[in-house]
Amino acid sequence: MARRPALAILVTSLAIGGCALESPPKPDEIRQQSLPNLTLPQAWAARAGLSTPVADAWIHSFNDPALDGFVTEALLYNADLMVATSDQ
Repeated sequence: MARRPALAILVTSLAIGGCALESPPKPDEIRQQSLPNLTLPQAWAARAGLSTPVADAWIHSFNDPALDGFVTEALLYNADLMVATSDQ
């Protein structure tokens, strides 16, 4: 009778050990497998920023009521913006 619990523990241990996962691949391996023909530039080049500041409410310059509605809704219900602008 004492052999049954020991046998159950042994079988359970072997089953759990059989479920071990391999370690994840390194980031360089993932890049090589998914983007084998990609060559990254040594330095990124970007154009200079705007010479003038962006006007407030620039989105209204499109004269699109649907776009205005989407932007208003996004500003009102965006949880990330709410957290960012809240007093902490």
